[in-house]
Amino acid sequence: MWRLEDSLWELLTECRAVLQENPLFFLINAYTARLSPTVVLNLLSELMHGRSGQLTGGEVGLPIQSDGKVLPCGIYGRWESSV
Repeated sequence: MWRLEDSLWELLTECRAVLQENPLFFLINAYTARLSPTVVLNLLSELMHGRSGQLTGGEVGLPIQSDGKVLPCGIYGRWESSV
């Protein structure tokens, strides 16, 4: 069985291979409880090493109207070119 958390690095390197020479951004959006934003940011940092850019990441969540809390739904990581 293929699992994102087990094969994410291989998937990311395959995606990087099809990027244009000067990409504008690279976005990861995941809905699995076994990945953290820190892991995704570390992978993006390694993946885009040597390219000038900024990393951001965090949780994706749905606001609960009744009490203002946030229901966590996933994570994201983004590398954005600074050129």
